[in-house]
Amino acid sequence: RCDQRAIADLGKALGNAGYRREASTALVSYSEICGGHAPSLRTAINILLTLSDYGTAVAVASKLIELEPFNDNGYFLRAVAYDRGGSLQKAIDDYTTAIELFGNKETISSVSYFGMARSYEKLGQFCDAILPIETWVSLNPARNETSQTRAIIATYRNKGKCALATATSEEVFAIPRPNNVVKLPVSINGTRGFFVLDTGATFVTLKNTFAQRAKVQIDPDSIV
Repeated sequence: RCDQRAIADLGKALGNAGYRREASTALVSYSEICGGHAPSLRTAINILLTLSDYGTAVAVASKLIELEPFNDNGYFLRAVAYDRGGSLQKAIDDYTTAIELFGNKETISSVSYFGMARSYEKLGQFCDAILPIETWVSLNPARNETSQTRAIIATYRNKGKCALATATSEEVFAIPRPNNVVKLPVSINGTRGFFVLDTGATFVTLKNTFAQRAKVQIDPDSIV
C-alpha cells in the first residue's frame, strides 16, 4: 500500500481521466498513511491550485512544510496559495522564507521576488513593492536589470510617490578581533539601535520590540 510508483501512477491516471479532486485526495491520503511523502503532497498542492481551492492548498502545503521545514518549496507553494486566495501579508511572509531557504541564490528564479512585489502592490504598498525587484536585480545586474524590471520599479515609484534612494557611501568599521560579531549603529524611522552585520543576508531581521518602537508595520499573525 506504500508503493511510491503506484501512487504516482494512480494520481496521474485520475488526473488524466478528469478526476483531479480525487487525485489530490488520494495523494494526500497516501502521504498520511505512509508516514509522510513529500512528492505526493507537492503534486496534490499543484492540482489544488489549478482547482482554485486555495484554502485546501494552504493546508496541504503546511503538511509539506512540517515534513521538510528547511526546504524552500513548501513555503513557495503556500505563498502562491495565500497570494491567489487574498491573504497577501501571509503570502509575503512565505515568499520571504522561501527566498531565504533557497541555497544558491545564483540559480534562484525571479518568481518569488515578483510574487512578493505583486502582493505589496495589491496591498497598495508600492514603495515596499520596489524592494523585492531591486533585490532580484542586485543578484546579477548584468542579467536581471532589464527594460521590464526598470519599468516595474519606475511604475511603483510613481504610484507610491516614493523618494529616490539617497546616494550611497562607504564607511569603514574597525573589527576588534578576528571572527568577532560586528554591531553597527543604525537608525530606522528615527529610532536608533545596534544591528549585527551580516554581509550575506538578503533581508534584515528586527526584534519585535524594536520594530514596534520604530513604528515598522507588523502583521500580528505574521511568523516573520
